Amino acid sequence: MLADAIELLEKARAAARDKEIVTSDRYTQRFKALLPDLFGCRRVGDGYGVIINSLHFALVNQHGEPLSFEHLTTAWRVLKGLRNRPFVSFDEAMESVGELEASNLKVDPVVLPELVGDSEDE
Repeated sequence: MLADAIELLEKARAAARDKEIVTSDRYTQRFKALLPDLFGCRRVGDGYGVIINSLHFALVNQHGEPLSFEHLTTAWRVLKGLRNRPFVSFDEAMESVGELEASNLKVDPVVLPELVGDSEDE
């Protein structure tokens, strides 16, 4: 499944590079449809689950907006790393999540800020 996901992101990246936004988004949506099954394999380890979950929320938090070429490239690179080392530690997974965040993807659940509260209120 990881190979299929990587292939879909490669196709989405190629379409985005060629400014074919609708085609790119179509491949991205097909990738998004694989995420629940990929998450179902989280028994591989906590690090694996963290990365897949972060990718899921990154897509949810786009609120229908297509991913940019930079977003797609980062997600593609992170997934390729996961395919090469699926038994990634939690700390290593957090580095990959940091890469996703550095590309301006929002990887946290929407309700998380509400649960932890605004630090300015303290």
